Amino acid sequence: MSQLFFALSGFVSGVISYYLVTSYQSLALLFYVPGVVFGVCVGLVVFVSRRVNILWGIPWILISTASYYAAVYTTLRAIDIGGDGGAAQYVAFLIGGGIGSFLMLVGFHFFLVRLRAQHFFALVAVGGVLGLSWFIGGPLKGLFGGDDASVNLLALLSVWQTIMALGLGFVISRQEQKDMIS
Repeated sequence: MSQLFFALSGFVSGVISYYLVTSYQSLALLFYVPGVVFGVCVGLVVFVSRRVNILWGIPWILISTASYYAAVYTTLRAIDIGGDGGAAQYVAFLIGGGIGSFLMLVGFHFFLVRLRAQHFFALVAVGGVLGLSWFIGGPLKGLFGGDDASVNLLALLSVWQTIMALGLGFVISRQEQKDMIS
């Protein structure tokens, strides 16, 4: 059941992030807001379901924000280095997603829920692959309208945040089951 709440928190986070970034059209918001919103939404689910001390939410939200910034910055720098087209663009989003996921999971591990190594690295890999969700925006353009960048951002934020939050919920649930068996 908690997996559903995690997924829902990720989806809500993605939609709110998209709305805030596109409504105010500020580059500064693009670099920070999705990390803050994801940190708050996922943090709330953890606090309610795991009864974690709410004071750990402050460093968690800061790390969530910093990890999102690192993902965006890394992706943009990799595009600058590798070029704006072809395979280099895909590699840039894969690397950015992986780096952002790694940093976010370090914060999650130390401030909210301890993750086993295999779960940690599996989620880093998932986060990297989810960085590629930017590219599913094109096929979705007919459903949502808007320009390419706007639809790509919607796809990236809603897909990445929903699936990563679901992954966190799944991992926590799996770890709890194994702990009960042991």
